[in-house]
Amino acid sequence: MSRNFITFIALGSLFNACSSIYRDPFDVNQKISWADSHYENKNPLPQIELPQDRSIQRGPASTPKKAKEAPNPVNGLNPKALYLTSLWEQYRDLGRYSNAHSEKIQHCPKYHNLFLKYKKKYNDFEGPKSPLTASRYEKMWDLPGHHYPELKLRPDDRPLENRLDKGMTAQAIVTQAQKAIDQYRLNMRKELTEICESGSSPNLNAYLNLLNHKKDNKKLTAKDLIKIGPMANEYLLLSLEKGHKMRAPASATSKRHSANAILNEVDGHWFKAYLMH
Repeated sequence: MSRNFITFIALGSLFNACSSIYRDPFDVNQKISWADSHYENKNPLPQIELPQDRSIQRGPASTPKKAKEAPNPVNGLNPKALYLTSLWEQYRDLGRYSNAHSEKIQHCPKYHNLFLKYKKKYNDFEGPKSPLTASRYEKMWDLPGHHYPELKLRPDDRPLENRLDKGMTAQAIVTQAQKAIDQYRLNMRKELTEICESGSSPNLNAYLNLLNHKKDNKKLTAKDLIKIGPMANEYLLLSLEKGHKMRAPASATSKRHSANAILNEVDGHWFKAYLMH
């Protein structure tokens, strides 16, 4: 037996051994954040503070089983299209709380058929406005931060919460929070345009990475889900919708079908209870 052959066999055995013990070096947080690090993000997500409720944050094992629901009208959409319609729905609904003027999306070449189907339904908010009021912030300094996810929005290069202090009146906080919401909605519009023109965005890529992580039979926690756009936006909207009462209406998520469908895609139906917390 030649020396070259023996060397070849030894190298082959070493390669097989290394392959059998290989571990994915990236955890779910790295997979999600990797998408943001390679491109300019036109819509940076807020780093939302979650309620400190361990029974919910553990995930599916400790929350109610999924209830039977009516057929979702967006079922059957591929992941990219589902993300787009989710962002579109949430952009529309955030218009209730935003004073910023935004032009309607006139075309979406990468998703032309989807655009034609949903443009009248999702393009802009047409109901009565619900501007922020001082009553929302009267007890702000006495409550945990997760009651006010809008304070994590970035009207510029730093979160809104870094601009506030206890000497400010509730009305002064309203003014600052309104500016942050207006800017965030404009950023959502930029991301919609980016997806329509290029077919992708950093936040969309982060969502796809999360789906791939789920396919590896990895369990997702509330901390994982809140780092993707559809869930961060849903948390923000529910907080605004329930206002200062600290409880959301039972049907709060039912009108945003795409967010519900995304939860089902990641086996995150238990997260609805978290959103309603």
